[in-house]
Amino acid sequence: ERATDPSNCIVTEEHGVELNGRTCRVIRVRHPEKKPDLEFSLAEIFVDEELQIPIRYAGYGWGDKPGDPDQLLE
Repeated sequence: ERATDPSNCIVTEEHGVELNGRTCRVIRVRHPEKKPDLEFSLAEIFVDEELQIPIRYAGYGWGDKPGDPDQLLE
C-alpha cells in the first residue's frame, strides 16, 4: 500500500509496549484519507518481542464525520 499511495499510508513502529504482561513491538498502518478501496483507517499489529509472533490485531474504520474518532472494526 505504501508503494501505491505513499502520501496516504503512514507506517510507524513502537517498541517496548506492554500488553497482558508481554513486551511488544506495535506496527501501526494509518490511512489519513478515506478512499473507497481502503478497508481501514488504522491497523495495529502487536508482536511479542521475545517470541516474535503476533499476539493482537486491531483494525479501525473512519468515524461517521470528519474529526470523529476511529471506530473499532475487528
